[in-house]
Amino acid sequence: MPNGYLSPEYAQSLAEFGEIVRLPRSGIRLLRRDIDGVHHDLCGLYPYAMARDWAAIAEDIAELREGDAVSLVLVTDPFAAERCDWPTIAVWDMCRPFKPHQVVDLGRDWRGERKKKLRYLTRRALAAQRVGPVENPGDYATLLWKFYRRTIDRFGLTGIQAMSEAAIADQLAVPGAALIVAHDEEGPTGAMLCFDHGHTSNSHLLFLSDRAERLGTSYALYYGCLEAAEDRHCRLVNFGSGAGAVDDPGDGLLRFKRRWANREAATWLCGAILDRNRYTELCREAGTANDDYFPAYRNT
Repeated sequence: MPNGYLSPEYAQSLAEFGEIVRLPRSGIRLLRRDIDGVHHDLCGLYPYAMARDWAAIAEDIAELREGDAVSLVLVTDPFAAERCDWPTIAVWDMCRPFKPHQVVDLGRDWRGERKKKLRYLTRRALAAQRVGPVENPGDYATLLWKFYRRTIDRFGLTGIQAMSEAAIADQLAVPGAALIVAHDEEGPTGAMLCFDHGHTSNSHLLFLSDRAERLGTSYALYYGCLEAAEDRHCRLVNFGSGAGAVDDPGDGLLRFKRRWANREAATWLCGAILDRNRYTELCREAGTANDDYFPAYRNT
C-alpha cells in the first residue's frame, strides 16, 4: 500500500480544501478548486505532488485536456528524480525551478559534518529534554494542534498551509507516518511529523511549545529525526525549504535547515493549460493576461 504523500489517507486529510482527484496513470492526487462558481482548475496537494510514475504524466494531461478543468499547477516532490523518470518539460506550458529543499544523506558522516556550534547547541538541547519516536501518534493530536496554532500565528499561515485540527489528526494516522516527540520534566516540548517513502523520509510538520525556543527543542527534534530515520533504514531525509522566497537571506528557517543539510534537492513548479480558450478569457477578465504567475487568472 502507498505511504505518506502517495497514500489516499493523506489526500483525504485535505479534502476539506477541495475535492480530491487522482490521475490514473501517474497516481498523482490533486485538489479540484472552484474559480468563479462556473469553472474549476486543479492543483497539487500541499506541500508538493508525489507520483507513482512521473513518466506517465503526459498521458494524464492529455486526458485532462478532454475534460472540463481550465488548468493544472503543481510542485514536484524533491525526490522525484530518486525514484522515477523526471517529468518531461514538453508536457508543461510552464516549468521552472522552485524552492530547493534541504536534504541529509544519512550515508555520509552527517554527525561529523555538523559545525562545532551546531553540535554544541544540539548537545545542550538534548541535555534538557529527551527525544524519540512514539508508538501511538494519534494520542498527541489535540496537543499538537495547540502547538501548531503558534506556527500559524508566527508565520501568518492561511488556507491549506494552516491545516486544521482535523487534518492534523488524520495525518498522524497516515501509513508511513513517524512522529518524533521531545519531552522535558513538564511534558512534551515539541514534535516533528515525518512521512517515509521507501528509503526517503520527508519532514512534514514541526510542532513547538511556548518553551521550545528557550530549551532549543528544534535542535533536539532535528537530531532525533535523523537518528530515528537511520533506525528505520532510510537513506535520505528531506527537511524542506524556507518559509519565504527562494534563497531569501532573511529567512531564518532556511538558514537553520541549511546548517543540518549536506545536499540540496530540486523542486519544480509546473503548470499546464488544459482549456486554452477559457484560460485566456479568465485572464482577460482578471486583467492578468501577461502575468508570470500561474495560473495567471488567480493572481488577483
